[in-house]
Amino acid sequence: MSLLVFLPWLRLQREHCVAGVEFRPFRDEGGKATPPMRGAVTALTKILSSYRDRRGRRIDNCVCVTLPDRGWNLSEDDFDAIRWATSLLFLSAWACNEYFPRFAGRYVNSETFRFVGQKYSRPRPRYIGLVSRRRDGSTWDGGYQHGEAKFSIPAQCSIRDSAALDEGFLAALDAAAAADARTARALKLSLPFVMLSNADDEAMSLNAEAILMASAFEQLISCPSKSFELGRKIGAMLHSFGSKTVAEAKQARPGIEIDTSKPEYAAAQPRWWVHRKWMEELYDVRSKAAHRGHHQQREWGWSLSEHLLMAAFVFPLTVKLLLQHDGYYALTEDDEARCLAVDALLAATRWDAGEDDEENDGEERPAGWATILTDVRTRLRWDRIHARIFAEHPSLLGGDGTDEGPTSTS
Repeated sequence: MSLLVFLPWLRLQREHCVAGVEFRPFRDEGGKATPPMRGAVTALTKILSSYRDRRGRRIDNCVCVTLPDRGWNLSEDDFDAIRWATSLLFLSAWACNEYFPRFAGRYVNSETFRFVGQKYSRPRPRYIGLVSRRRDGSTWDGGYQHGEAKFSIPAQCSIRDSAALDEGFLAALDAAAAADARTARALKLSLPFVMLSNADDEAMSLNAEAILMASAFEQLISCPSKSFELGRKIGAMLHSFGSKTVAEAKQARPGIEIDTSKPEYAAAQPRWWVHRKWMEELYDVRSKAAHRGHHQQREWGWSLSEHLLMAAFVFPLTVKLLLQHDGYYALTEDDEARCLAVDALLAATRWDAGEDDEENDGEERPAGWATILTDVRTRLRWDRIHARIFAEHPSLLGGDGTDEGPTSTS
């Protein structure tokens, strides 16, 4: 009995290995099977005949799972390791997502990373049995042939393009997993929540997704079940990237609530960077949704959909900051730009605004998500260019190379 494990809705340009598991394209750009998969061409081609694209056509490519010492013929005992490795692969791709892009941008969800295990006993398998879990065990349905049973691509998935991966991030995740680092252990607890809440599945409510994402942050940073503590920890991690205070953000988002239960709280919170208050509010939303079934008893600073989008943006950055602290990763310029953009995004109210939006009654055109990120990246790049120039030419700071600064002639 042989067993193939594959991801029918994922496309990768080349092989990637993480946590001891290899993910490789079944076919190369020329349509030929990649060398490690040549022994499974007949079987996998027949198996894939049940998987269909948007137009109902058979697909002939996928991503296959192999193990370095055993190749493609795996066992059900490997599923836990494959599930863990797949979640890390997803995280490295999810970190590349572009929201509100001006043009077609990079985007994945966890449904794209769903894997399938298919057993067969003949070189050219004919019949397929469908096995699914039940609370009391499993259920089996048979009598179908490969190609006759049909599995259509989920509406939220696309096989048009290969998924983009943050390869430096993936390498850091692999190293942390190999060392059984604290962050890797925390990810084993938190990533199942992340993947459930980021499948883009219409069957999942926003309330449930908010509960899952707040819980994911809680597990990731080993925080007590208190919104204040979670906000404090995230606030400390992103403190050096802060740019908007709660008081400043509250001008555009009056629903941001200041805790007035104690005078010292009321005095301190307006001076916090707004990302700390956002995380505190996300956990408050989670608590209300979990314990009361809704979160509608008061006004909030951000809507549920805004909370979930910002959580998807911040979670990979939080993992990167933790890995950097532990010595497994170094933030890239793009990582720093994303961190620097968090507060500006939280203080903005028209994330979907584009450059083509017209001004309203003479008011300033709102800055959207893409514009804010572009502006932050540009400022960061120019700051680094200026710093390098002045480091190489200190005399530009003053005629004698001192730090007195240039003399103004205006």
